[in-house]
Amino acid sequence: MGAYKEHMETVLTQRQKAADSSGPTPNGLAADRKVVGVAGKWYDVTTFVDRHPGGDVLKYFLNKDATDVFRSSHPVSGVSEKFLKSLKVVGTYKYDFTADPFNQDMRGLYERLLKEGYYKTNLWWYARKAAVCGLIFAAMVWLVVGFQQTWVHCLAGVLLAIFWQQIGFMMHDLMHHQIFETQKVTNLVGTFVGSVCFGVSANWWRDEHWVHHMLTNTICYKTDFQDPQVFEPTWAQNVMLFPLMKTNFQAFLVQ
Repeated sequence: MGAYKEHMETVLTQRQKAADSSGPTPNGLAADRKVVGVAGKWYDVTTFVDRHPGGDVLKYFLNKDATDVFRSSHPVSGVSEKFLKSLKVVGTYKYDFTADPFNQDMRGLYERLLKEGYYKTNLWWYARKAAVCGLIFAAMVWLVVGFQQTWVHCLAGVLLAIFWQQIGFMMHDLMHHQIFETQKVTNLVGTFVGSVCFGVSANWWRDEHWVHHMLTNTICYKTDFQDPQVFEPTWAQNVMLFPLMKTNFQAFLVQ
């Protein structure tokens, strides 16, 4: 177990160094200035970084190109792009997303999903989902209050588990801005759904989850947030478990 933990720390540290050294870096800027690169332009975010609506994750992209992360993590309404224009441009750099085949494929996938309307929210679908969650919760309360039998209360416990599972994914979509594009509405509804209904701080979960998406496999868990799963002797992503995940049934579910 100790050797495995040491190995994982080494691997994650190497990934962090690789992430820190990759991509363009600004030259000739004052030491106290903080900039972020988007589509070939360095934007001064010195006074903005601490009030970034998305939290501290922006600090991981200081003095780095963040084009693809910026486009994939902000609403497609164009509000973020308009705000970006209000920031001061303090330099330029060569930006060519076609230089990396993976980035090129991801950009093509993004454009395709955007064109086909996958980024448009179906509010009626979420309204129905919220109604289902409300009915499950009401049924659970009814079983607890209206009956005395043990087996009925056990059934209520099952309904509570189903409610938490459903409302947890509702929080997931909310804090991903998949439902509302307005930050204030998202935080208000997300806090109620996550912190009150699900029992997990929605803002804490959002900050941790955004790091998971935007800096996948590049954060050193030794110095940043702790995830006990990383130090487990066997975890879901381990190659030894891959054969168990290659069944026809699972392939059908994925498709």
